[in-house]
Amino acid sequence: MTSSKKLKAAKLKNSAEKKSEVPTHDGALENPGRKWKLSVGPMETVSIAENAPLCQMVVQNLGPAIVEVCCENGDPVVLMQGKLTLMSAYGRIIVESVEEKWAAVELDFMPRTSKSSWY
Repeated sequence: MTSSKKLKAAKLKNSAEKKSEVPTHDGALENPGRKWKLSVGPMETVSIAENAPLCQMVVQNLGPAIVEVCCENGDPVVLMQGKLTLMSAYGRIIVESVEEKWAAVELDFMPRTSKSSWY
């Protein structure tokens, strides 16, 4: 291989490395600092908050057990493995594993705004 071909190969390698440093679509949306991960034991109920202010909450069940999420005076939401829900949350917030298995749950809290961008 001639020196000019080696130089071109090195430039291509460097440009490919630079491209890989740019965040991908998935990486740009990911914000690990805002998410909370929670492990819930078999048939265990975990209290997330006793007096939470009104906010939006995204809950995803990472499995393997089915979980139930309930906010104060609201109907409980049952989540199968891999499913997620967006809900208004306030007051007492609890997560419960409804099976004899462990569950992993990921929670994301966002302030509630007067103008909704959920259209």
